[in-house]
Amino acid sequence: MHMCLVAVTVVASVLVAAPRSEAAVTSIAVQCGGIVCSPLRTTQDVGPYTGVTATPKPACGRGDIAETNQGEPAAGPLGFVCNTREVSHVGPPSTLALAVYGHCAYYQAGFGKGTVVVDISNPAKPKVTTTLKTRAMQYAHEGLRVSNKRGILGAFAAGVAGEGYETPYFDAYDVSKNCAYPRLIGSTPVPGVSGHEGTFSGDGNTFYVSQVYGPGHVTALDVRDAALPKVLWTVTGYAAHGLTTSPDGNRLYISTISTPGVSAVPNALGGCNGVVSLDVSQIQGRVPNPKAEMIGYFCWQDGIAAQVPYYFTSGGKPYLVVTDEGGSIAANGITVAGKATGGHARIIDISNERRPRVVSQIITQNQVDNGGGAFHYCTPDREVDPTVIGCTSWMGSGGFRAYDVRDVAHPKEIAYYSAPENNSGSAAYFFPDKGTAVYADQTYGLTIVKFVHGVWPMGRAASNEAVEPVKRVAPIASSSKRAAKQASLIRYYCGLPPISAAA
Repeated sequence: MHMCLVAVTVVASVLVAAPRSEAAVTSIAVQCGGIVCSPLRTTQDVGPYTGVTATPKPACGRGDIAETNQGEPAAGPLGFVCNTREVSHVGPPSTLALAVYGHCAYYQAGFGKGTVVVDISNPAKPKVTTTLKTRAMQYAHEGLRVSNKRGILGAFAAGVAGEGYETPYFDAYDVSKNCAYPRLIGSTPVPGVSGHEGTFSGDGNTFYVSQVYGPGHVTALDVRDAALPKVLWTVTGYAAHGLTTSPDGNRLYISTISTPGVSAVPNALGGCNGVVSLDVSQIQGRVPNPKAEMIGYFCWQDGIAAQVPYYFTSGGKPYLVVTDEGGSIAANGITVAGKATGGHARIIDISNERRPRVVSQIITQNQVDNGGGAFHYCTPDREVDPTVIGCTSWMGSGGFRAYDVRDVAHPKEIAYYSAPENNSGSAAYFFPDKGTAVYADQTYGLTIVKFVHGVWPMGRAASNEAVEPVKRVAPIASSSKRAAKQASLIRYYCGLPPISAAA
């Protein structure tokens, strides 16, 4: 099956301030099913900038090392620790990819270094069991995911010139029988597709791939036979970053990245930084030459580089939590003078599909005051009625922060683990039976932290046992040359300029 990459024409891209908090823009994208392509006209709703206040900060417990200004960069040999303690961490350093199935964690160990498999059944003594070195597992980046429904670990990857993995591959492993020793199902080239992030549909039969640069396309792969992935459909021009589906697989939610003057992506959304909703029921139903109806998209003016949406329901209503990797850029690419905030998270009510609305924001005082300390991922502890959302840092000294979201309109911070020299964290996963969370980053590798002082799981009484003093194991050694190369590649794949150009 052939894919077509079609240029996108933006009919109108100037966003005019509107008194009723929205502006309409008509634009054209192109969607392709097999070799059949058709235009896709859309109308854009733009949320205006609104001043925000910081999310309420936690009350730290005995023995904690509290920060002075919420969200400030970690300082000192131990950083800042509130209602958490480090349990353990495992090297080598990670890029940005982490997936979890059962008592096993899978994280990308660096470009070309493979995906490390860690048995975390004993959080205090995590055990590296093997490293997966098939083609996509060598460069999974943020396209490493698990289908809990099917027990499959999947990754899509295509590296940059000179890395040795320029050819796109989809890798699949069976983790259902023994998650610590995945069984290879297939490592298969998929010509014509480029990868940055990816996600399984709820049933695990479709794998969606996004590409934030170049043509800016999203592709659906049929992976019912995971050893023989087939292209079902593609759409170009969305500057698509991360993506996720509804549990039934009939909706696809795409975060779109706005990088004025940096990215060559022909952006169909006219510089939109926000979320696109697509009806992908024809893809889910395997209709020949499927099409995906644009339901709507929603943008905001005080963020840039929307990272990835995560779907959840609370009180029976559907929501997305979406992070920005940066702030201060308007939806039309104009700096919002005096209204800059750091990249943070928004909780969006999507019960009215065509009129989504932000119900709350998760933001630190440092992000409000200084535009610093951006979040990279913010993930709920579970898909139905989550109790907490965990956020990891992006490109700066930070770490992990947890927020009580039982009342989605009024989130409250309950804990943080802000590590010195930390850089770029993955999604976080929670284990309520052990009271722990796990994430990966470029400095410490795979990190396991536990909650103390009874803050999580909710309803657990504070223990009378003594809470151990804060300790920190040294960062895992990594050559400055390798670290610099990794940071440079991450910036490139996220559509950001080199450090020298960004200054």
